[in-house]
Amino acid sequence: MTLRSRYRTHRRNRYRQLLAFCHVARLGSVSKAATPLGTTPGTVSALVRLLEEELNAVLFERAKKSVTLTAAGKQFYALANPLVEEVAVLTTPSPEYVMEELTGRLAIATSMVGGAFVLPPYVKRFRDRYPSVHLRVSNGTLGDGIARLKAGEVEFLLGEREAPEDHSLEYSEVLSYNFVLIASPDHPLAGRETVSLQEAAGWPAIVPPQGSCGWRFDEPELREFGSKADVAVIVEGWGAIKACVEQGLGVSAVPSLCVDERDQLSVISFGMHSPVRSFGIYTRQDGTLTESALHFLALMSSAKECTGKRTSDVR
Repeated sequence: MTLRSRYRTHRRNRYRQLLAFCHVARLGSVSKAATPLGTTPGTVSALVRLLEEELNAVLFERAKKSVTLTAAGKQFYALANPLVEEVAVLTTPSPEYVMEELTGRLAIATSMVGGAFVLPPYVKRFRDRYPSVHLRVSNGTLGDGIARLKAGEVEFLLGEREAPEDHSLEYSEVLSYNFVLIASPDHPLAGRETVSLQEAAGWPAIVPPQGSCGWRFDEPELREFGSKADVAVIVEGWGAIKACVEQGLGVSAVPSLCVDERDQLSVISFGMHSPVRSFGIYTRQDGTLTESALHFLALMSSAKECTGKRTSDVR
């Protein structure tokens, strides 16, 4: 079979080949690349080997537990990585490029924090690029999202990392964050670098209702702040909590990923009392993702690569 014949035969898989190649190159491992792609290491390896066959070049030096780019692999990565989101065909001998027209539906589940503060920019970018795909986003608790994912109602879930791990699911981190104290700019604590949980709990506080998504603090210290704080207002939703704090009604402990430079707030670190948490993507370990889902996850992965490891700790 000639190169051009193979191009015609495998043109529909070209994006998956390039995506698999770029993930393996970044992560240095076929098995690690399989997780964000929502597939198996065997499938990733097959896609990369097919690409090598079509290029008639060895792109990776393969060791027992890792892979590294060859000189040819580094050159090809420099070309493929900036173009992978554009679904450019780089292996044809003529200047021919194919943009894949995506249609259909894509169902995503997300936790409440993910739906409000993490997912919207990615949805905007995806919709701008693939307007024919109908998106359905389900917001809820992490438990609800996991149930939908296992039932096959959604293709992936965006949410906090849970412990213990569920071995039927694969998890890939998108960003890291922690909890911080927020106060109005004229609050006595404003401008502080750090504050202890004990001192923070001594001020009037804005807290979410017990049993709500926001009340589920993972660490004992934060549960202690939520239960011992001098509660001034109980309100659901991180956006509503921030609004109350901006009005000077009290302080609150919130995930750092909920806060940005547009908020009129003083942000204070809890220091070592608030460990770094992980926020990312869950996929079914034995599931196969649609092309729309693969494109969405590639878009998220590319955004992370462009900015480095995104961390939402504002201190």
